[in-house]
Parts: sequence; structure tokens; C-alpha cells
Amino acid sequence: MRIRLAIPDQYVSAPVLDAALEATTRAAQAQMLAGDAPTFSDLMRSGVRWRAERFVDGEHFDLPSVCAERGWADCDDLAPALAAELRARGQDPGARARVRPSGPGRWHAEVHLSDGRIIDPSRIAGMKSSTGVHGAIARPMARPGESAIALAPHAGEWWARTDVPWGEAHLSSLSRAKHALQALDQSVVGALACGAVVDWAHATDRTVLGRLYEDVASGQLGECWTRYPAGPSIARF
Repeated sequence: MRIRLAIPDQYVSAPVLDAALEATTRAAQAQMLAGDAPTFSDLMRSGVRWRAERFVDGEHFDLPSVCAERGWADCDDLAPALAAELRARGQDPGARARVRPSGPGRWHAEVHLSDGRIIDPSRIAGMKSSTGVHGAIARPMARPGESAIALAPHAGEWWARTDVPWGEAHLSSLSRAKHALQALDQSVVGALACGAVVDWAHATDRTVLGRLYEDVASGQLGECWTRYPAGPSIARF
């Protein structure tokens, strides 16, 4: 069933769009729980990427099953998909897809977590990046098979780096933000997104990364990088 909702431009607002996103999220969650739709993680693993939707007959808020079939999605598809997965897995029952203004008459959908954090699934799916992967070679922070997280202040900002094992090498996610935990969150989310693409993020590695996150987030910020399974290790930046 396709439901069309026509809203005059002067009545388009954040509460109206948030309501449409919530309806999409609930439908996606029901599909995921029934095993009839891929999760956001599944979409990333299968190669679905962000693409701007061509405006033909209005804005479509599509379910994950539609996105998986065509191979792309935009922000109002991806945000409900991620929020639905967090709810369906019991990781954050209060996760919600919401919009923010992104320009005159334009809106962008993100995911608001229960603890106040905001995740942009469109960026995870490649928004604002050119075709291909921009890579760099850097010295690893941990031995092969280990994960590592670093957090340090630099030039008035916080920089965070997350390394996850990939064969004999590492995938590294670097982020910077005004606030320490924001930089840390973005870095970890980026590492999980990279891991999902190469089928890295299995349960054991996620648990290790969770322990790392807790150690760094609860420690003296700006002082540490920690690694497992060799045991906790702290080094001053």
C-alpha cells in the first residue's frame, strides 16, 4: 500500500515531517521484527549508498526493503531505517528520526538517540563524499587483531581515532568535533560503518569496541588510548 500525503509548502514544518518519519520508522521496525526487511547495517553491508532523490512527484519516505532493491537511499529513508534497527534490536527503544533545516525550504533527517546524541546515517552512507574511497596510510595504534581508540585535544577541537582489525592491517576512522564525546562517537560510528562493509563487525569485536569506548569515555579525556585483548594500556598524548 502506498499512502500519499500532500502538504502545502507553507505548512511543511519540523513537527509535520517528524511525524512522517516516525510512521516510516514504525513500519520499518515491524518489517525488521518480522524478518521481511534488511536493517540499516544490512543495507550498508550490501552496498546501499546515499543518493539525492530526484523530485518528480513529491518526496518519498521509503522502507529499507525498497532501498535494498534499488541500491540507494536518501536521508528520509536512511534515518528511519537506522532508528528502526536500534529499536528492533533493543539497543535504543527511544531512537527517533528527526529533521533539521538544511537551507531555505530544505530539511535533512538524522537520528536522535535517547541520551541526546545525534547520528547522521546519510554521512555513514557516503553523503558529501566523492565517488570512491579516500584512504591514507598511517601507523597503527595496536597490534594485528586488536582494536584501539585515541582521543586528544588539538587546535581548540577534539580529535578521535578508532582502529579496528582487518586481517593483518587495520581500518581507521578519524573524526574531530568541538566536544570530546561527539568526536569519539563519530569516530566509533565511522569504524563500525567501515567494518560493516567488510563484514568485520561481529559480536566479539563489537563487545571489545564497547569496552574501549567505555574506558575512554569515562577516563581522563585527552590522556589515553586503550587497546585489547592485550589488556588495558594507557599512554599520554
